[in-house]
Amino acid sequence: MIRTLAGSKSKRLKGLYLIEDALYKTDKHVQDNIDDLCEFMALSGVHIEDFTDIYVLGHSFGDPDYEYFEFWVKATQAGCNFNELSALWKANNLGIENMTEEGLLEFIQLNITYATQHRKRTLGKDNLSYPKEERLEIYMFGRNDILTDGDGVVHSLNAVQQKAEEAVHKRFILEQAARTKEVIEELCAMKHVDELPPDCWSVLKAADYIDGGHDPRIEEAMWHISYFSDEDKQRIEDVTKRAGCKKYELHQGIDDCISAFRK
Repeated sequence: MIRTLAGSKSKRLKGLYLIEDALYKTDKHVQDNIDDLCEFMALSGVHIEDFTDIYVLGHSFGDPDYEYFEFWVKATQAGCNFNELSALWKANNLGIENMTEEGLLEFIQLNITYATQHRKRTLGKDNLSYPKEERLEIYMFGRNDILTDGDGVVHSLNAVQQKAEEAVHKRFILEQAARTKEVIEELCAMKHVDELPPDCWSVLKAADYIDGGHDPRIEEAMWHISYFSDEDKQRIEDVTKRAGCKKYELHQGIDDCISAFRK
């Protein structure tokens, strides 16, 4: 029905939980919630192309929720490619799915390196009885110039840290891609669709095909956002600019924003 991510690579690398499960306690899986909402809209006959005005009441616009806002801003812009918003599409284009065994080994080692660094930097815990970072880095990168501070805490060089962070980011995308695929398959099952075109990489794209296609959006949706204080207003303006939202108006207070809706 839908392209299948390599089975052993699409599951969480369970061994990493044994090293540091705190990495996952802060993983909000924002895209899971977005996929669920997109599936709900598809089952309810609601088309995102029909959204002309969006009202946001009393939202803090804090960093933890930025991904939600950014997604809906992009999804309600004219000419949006729904596939490019999906982890399933990103996994395919990042080349993770076709990773060789040698590449997968380095990928796992980089994730272990990141986890052990996180344990020391963020949690202040002692090393675990796993291969030392120094040995991992020498094996992977041929390095032996590891930096140690006055307290004996090992700090990897920036190049190693960056590669480890990139590996973790790719792993999260790969894991999310597998979960997005499950949502699409569930939607197809409920809509009695046996097969999708090869370009359906997102829930929104699948919904568009299942419903027979929709007229493309020709104008961006208008955002109406309430704010409480001047500081609140400045933060919202910074977030809207960062997310690429160009059509919006701010209302001082929820009541004022609701009044705009009633008009």
